[in-house]
Amino acid sequence: MANISSVCPPNYFFADFWLGETIANGPFVHYPNEKWFPLTEDDEVPEGLLDPRLRAFYDPDDQLTASMLVDLQSGNDERGVCGPAVHPASPMAKPSISR
Repeated sequence: MANISSVCPPNYFFADFWLGETIANGPFVHYPNEKWFPLTEDDEVPEGLLDPRLRAFYDPDDQLTASMLVDLQSGNDERGVCGPAVHPASPMAKPSISR
């Protein structure tokens, strides 16, 4: 069995530094199942990136733009906005967010 570190780059999804051209243009930057959302001319946050609850939490003043969400690790705005694949723990789960 291959060592996971030999086939996947380290996970730096929440880091604040560039990982270089090779990773920025590779098959994936953070996770093999990550999802990319292309930037659009109107710079709107892509549909499906944030559900209404998360959008209300992270963008209460409705000022968030897609270009603000291009990750620093790839710096590849041609690729768009990277979103990790997220799967709810259970259909009955109701995560809570507190401010």
